[in-house]
Amino acid sequence: MKESWDIEQEPDRVATRRLLLISGVGLVVALACAFAAAQMLHHSQVRAGATTPIPAAEVRPSSLEQSLIEHAERGLELHADQKKRLAQYGWVDRRAGIVKIPIERAMELRLEEER
Repeated sequence: MKESWDIEQEPDRVATRRLLLISGVGLVVALACAFAAAQMLHHSQVRAGATTPIPAAEVRPSSLEQSLIEHAERGLELHADQKKRLAQYGWVDRRAGIVKIPIERAMELRLEEER
């Protein structure tokens, strides 16, 4: 006699027909979507006149890239100007007798003073 609390396990069985039906429907839907996409692509190419080759676009930097390039060029020019000014002799204040000398020479004189 079976008791109401006895639990029976169902047999391990895959519903083959149902599985094949679902797989078949999925395959048909996927093929239909692929066909529709191919037709739309073909139609859009014909409409757009895609038979003529598209000319190669000129590669130009964006406005941000262009501003960075210009900034870098100005920085290089400024650096070169500053380097040139550091290597020159000249008067700062002639009345007071203050002159400017190249930075390398100023460092040499400073070392001589310390010795």
